[in-house]
Amino acid sequence: MKRFIFLVGAVWATVASANFYEVDEKNACENTITLPQGYTFSEFTPDCQYDQNLTPIKAGELYGYANAQGDIKIAPRFEMAYGFDEGLALVKAGGKYGYINATGKFTIKPIYDDAWGFLDGQAKVIQQGKHGFIDKTGKFAIKPVYDDMGIWFENGLIPAKKGNKWGFIDKQGKTKIPFIYDVADGFSENMAVVGLNKINSHAPKFGYINAQGDVVLPINYDTASAFVDGVAMVMSEGLLHHINPQGQKVAPTSGLLDVGSP
Repeated sequence: MKRFIFLVGAVWATVASANFYEVDEKNACENTITLPQGYTFSEFTPDCQYDQNLTPIKAGELYGYANAQGDIKIAPRFEMAYGFDEGLALVKAGGKYGYINATGKFTIKPIYDDAWGFLDGQAKVIQQGKHGFIDKTGKFAIKPVYDDMGIWFENGLIPAKKGNKWGFIDKQGKTKIPFIYDVADGFSENMAVVGLNKINSHAPKFGYINAQGDVVLPINYDTASAFVDGVAMVMSEGLLHHINPQGQKVAPTSGLLDVGSP
């Protein structure tokens, strides 16, 4: 599992992805596979281990799928195509996103403005500007009533936005932490960054909550990152430093400085 830290507005956010490959085209396993003339791979991996033994390929401006032997199994006809997750692949057709099975048949019609791959039987979608989650039958597991939302659940919770405020909901869409924050990031190592616009402050102040919604580190920082390997980056009074979960200053870790940990 890789973790990456980046700055979004005034919040340092963490992305954790099991599908992020630090491999460029030159070093990819796909260089060992020969595709028919005119076809190219659109994703590159270190090991050519594909869900459903299918990976996206491109011919001209259209996308389809080939197997690990280089055979074209789903002819290019999509505007965009992504790898299979849990037996379904996210594709774009007619300007909208939907999901196909390994035969290339739509099992969930392309009706979404944006969408993500499946994980644990659910996928995030955006429809008419609202965020929600669907199950693998296309039914809403969480109705699209949110103005913004995280990508996935940590500690069983995901940050969601209603109007101008953020809170946290569970996989059934139940509110677990009230919609009282001006900024919120997903949980990492049992803590989540939240922010509040304070009186006489030109920008939000940030702190940390636990999965019960308790503030465990005061909302006083100018910027704050997610915790990685027990350390987070914060800025206070113009100075950047590193803290542990108790708020004490500590030395940085290699995981926080970016690159990832197993």
